[in-house]
Amino acid sequence: EFIDNHAENFGGGLKINTGYLVNVYLDNDTLTSNHADSDGGGLHLTTDTAYIHINELEATYNSSEGSGGGLFTDLADSGLQADLLYLASNTANFMASQSRGGGAAFTASADSAVNLSETTIVSNQAYIGGGVSVSGQHSGFLVTDSLLSGNDAYLLGGGLDHTDGASDGMNLNIVRSEISDNHSSFEGGGLRIQQTDNSIFNLNNSTVSGNFAAVYGGGISLPTRASVNSNLKYSTIAFNETGFRGGGVYTQGSSCNVTNAIIGMNQAGFGPDIFGLKDFEPCALEHSLIGDTSDAYIIDESNNLLNTDPMLESLEFNGGPTRTHRIDHNSPAYNAGAFLTPAPPEHDQRGEGFERLRLGGLDMGAFELQNLPDFLFRDRFENP
Repeated sequence: EFIDNHAENFGGGLKINTGYLVNVYLDNDTLTSNHADSDGGGLHLTTDTAYIHINELEATYNSSEGSGGGLFTDLADSGLQADLLYLASNTANFMASQSRGGGAAFTASADSAVNLSETTIVSNQAYIGGGVSVSGQHSGFLVTDSLLSGNDAYLLGGGLDHTDGASDGMNLNIVRSEISDNHSSFEGGGLRIQQTDNSIFNLNNSTVSGNFAAVYGGGISLPTRASVNSNLKYSTIAFNETGFRGGGVYTQGSSCNVTNAIIGMNQAGFGPDIFGLKDFEPCALEHSLIGDTSDAYIIDESNNLLNTDPMLESLEFNGGPTRTHRIDHNSPAYNAGAFLTPAPPEHDQRGEGFERLRLGGLDMGAFELQNLPDFLFRDRFENP
């Protein structure tokens, strides 16, 4: 346990600066109410050609004047695997224009990779990247089976902000995760994604719900570069809001592909579900449902349901580690998806025990209906 410590520079609770080929293992550690006058309120981690494994680290109520209220990393040619990471109520100076990552700020150089699994990032604050900030020249950043909720950014990326790096070809993947109820006072309530040329952003089997941005992209703000390939697959983007453009998705540049997804019930002044400028790349839709296509610049590839109510239920625990919007057999998204190349994931957002192929078809969105209601006995024996 590292509690109530203060650093006049980096690493309020703990600072680790490894040498070449020194591996780091953190297991069942707690960082609480620590403060750094620079970066890394709870933990500051610098590595060179190393492997880092973090398991069940809990960082709460830490703060920094710079970046990384809970956790700050500067990775050089290293790999970081974090399992069951819990970051809550941490703050990176909310009013300092350079502060990033209230929960965590990950900086990673070329050939560095970060994997977050079963991670919870809630109620953190920063100027940019209320929950998480990702920057540098990483080769891959993966978030799986995780929750980003209730985080607040003063400017950009309420839940997660991905900042341009200095090299091409960066990949960001979010899989089987919930991004909900995050807030940004400008752009990207849930996610703000900016990547260098020839990069890939994948949102797969995930739910983006209830996020807010004051100006652009209540749910997601996509990259401005046409050479970035943004893919929104088997996901539900719903009940997000912005005051200006793009309640669900705001796009003005990247190649946007929407497949077997639901984007509906979002709100905005312009483009409630998708906003896109016609001078840029349109979003290509395939076997997806869009609730309202107003101000959306899209290509209707095949078998889409446009201007259709998806009939989503509220965000609830319907099984699995994260919440989903359930649909029933009356929803137009039921069995309206398609098996495309590459093959669909084996499970829906909830993971093992919730197969994607059920009831003779594939549903649009992050939730796959597993069983039909009992039509014969649904009113019981007593009622005619």
